[in-house]
Amino acid sequence: MHEIDMAMSSDVLILGAPRAVIERYGGRMHRFSGEFREAVRFAVAELPHELADYTVIHAADGHWLNAREIKEQYRHLARH
Repeated sequence: MHEIDMAMSSDVLILGAPRAVIERYGGRMHRFSGEFREAVRFAVAELPHELADYTVIHAADGHWLNAREIKEQYRHLARH
């Protein structure tokens, strides 16, 4: 597993969701920008459950994490 710098700039995106789902939540695919640790908190704790399967985090180092990876590897960050 790649070591992620928790302070690295990252974006939370909604990819592959049906248009109706995206429109129900404001029509934006880009949902958050900030440090990786904050992006994980946002993706796990603040996004509507309906968007969970379409959520990805793109880190500034070029790595992409899908919803399963975020939940399995970084869920502990959402509790802090």
